[in-house]
Formats: sequence, C-alpha cells, structure tokens
Amino acid sequence: MKLLTRIHASAAVALLSLALPLGCDVGDQTTACDFRATETSLPRCQERSGLMVDGTFESLCGAGKGTFIDAACPTDSRIGGCELDDGSAGRNRVVDWYYAPAAEADVKAQCTDDGVPFVTQ
Repeated sequence: MKLLTRIHASAAVALLSLALPLGCDVGDQTTACDFRATETSLPRCQERSGLMVDGTFESLCGAGKGTFIDAACPTDSRIGGCELDDGSAGRNRVVDWYYAPAAEADVKAQCTDDGVPFVTQ
C-alpha cells in the first residue's frame, strides 16, 4: 500500500506539472521534495527542474509528508535514481533519487517496476 501511495503522490504531482497553463513563469529553477524522513526502507527525494514557481509543488510536497527544498536533492549517500521524466518535449525533468541504506539493486528494481530508466546523474 505504501508503494501505491508513493506512486499516486508522484503521479499526481507529475500530472499537475504537465497540466499547468503554458503562459506561466517556468524558468530553470530546480526544487525538490525530500521524503527520506518518512520513507526509511527506500529513502528518496524527488527532484524537479524547470518548475513553475507559484508554490504548487511546495504545497503538494507538504501534503505528501515530504520536506520542500528550494534547491536540488542532496547528493551525499545518493545511490541513483529513477528518471520519471527526461525533460524532453518541453516538459520538466523529474527524478526520484534514492539514498543509503538502500542498495543499488533495490533502486534499479524500483525503476524497473516504475517502467523508467535508472540514472546516476
């Protein structure tokens, strides 16, 4: 059930970012939602680049029990990530970064389950 909640929360935030009006101020800002304190078995931080700066992502992060970061996800103890959106076709790049104590094999399995590529940068 926890996996479904994580997927639904990520999907909701991703769909909302795709559905936002084109006339909004987008820019090159990178922000993140850190779930490491609440998702301890597979600690993650979701990073978004080129996002709208209206507070929507920050609000959704808090509602999902994450901690909003007005910067990229931390790199210390980072194992790798699942690239949920590569940023092509005018969309924003979205990566779920995973951290120790998770093993690289666990992160790769998560990416496979999500149907997205494993990335290291």
